[in-house]
Amino acid sequence: VLQKKTWAQKLRFLYAGPFIGTMLGLILGLLPFTLPKFFIDLASIAGNCQSATAMLLTGAVLANVPLLKLFTAVKPYIVGVVRLVVFPIVVGVICFAVHLFGVNGEAFKTIFRLCVIISAMPVGMNVVVYPESCGMNSTEGAKMCFLSYIMALVTMPLIFMLIEAIVVTL
Repeated sequence: VLQKKTWAQKLRFLYAGPFIGTMLGLILGLLPFTLPKFFIDLASIAGNCQSATAMLLTGAVLANVPLLKLFTAVKPYIVGVVRLVVFPIVVGVICFAVHLFGVNGEAFKTIFRLCVIISAMPVGMNVVVYPESCGMNSTEGAKMCFLSYIMALVTMPLIFMLIEAIVVTL
């Protein structure tokens, strides 16, 4: 029996730590002044701690998933292919279209490389951290994260080789 969620339950993500931190960062980034070095260093240290914590959380969530279910779920593979193959192709085509309009040079080649490489990165740990911080189930996100990293072992070298082959022709 499905229970209907109240508005408070639906909007619970608004007062979750990661969302509040994102909004604060967005607001501070838009303001016309910079924060004192102390606050910047503090945010940097806190950010460095988050990566290890997110990996531990992902491992803890995956520990409860049977191995067969982890590798036989279809949705994480679809997300992985979209994230690791489709996104870089779309970004590469957009960058190539920009090149066809006359933008070129070494700076453009560097931008082209960076845009495609960044778009080809595996699913991040946020798909585990955000749902977990809101009290939601993060198992699907953990599966997507894990399988996209495994798939990236194959796709990333191919993307790098393809980028270099394309950049040589630009």
